[in-house]
Amino acid sequence: MIICLTSETKKINSLLSTRFEQSKYFLFIDTQNRQIETIVNNVKNDGTAYLVAEKKPDVIITGNITGNSFGFLKASGIKIVSGVFGITAQEALERYQTGIIKETGNLPGAAKGRIL
Repeated sequence: MIICLTSETKKINSLLSTRFEQSKYFLFIDTQNRQIETIVNNVKNDGTAYLVAEKKPDVIITGNITGNSFGFLKASGIKIVSGVFGITAQEALERYQTGIIKETGNLPGAAKGRIL
């Protein structure tokens, strides 16, 4: 499984970004071999969803996400976990893998979140 995490730096111990479209980096973690691929977000708008979807992650973990990006990614078959704030990408990954945080359902408009 490939999990994409929004991040403020290139490191897994960085804070998760509060906004998907404004994330500075995307960390793609292959959970089978624990390899991490990092890409820079040079788009920073609704086109960010296309940038991430090209990497074909199974799941995206992020803070807020716009309705446009949310709809596009869900239609692309990607699960979205939104509303995750105040923790590192590593902590978010661990919480997802243990079931503490779960996939966001279909929400109208932007998927707003809370601080964990």
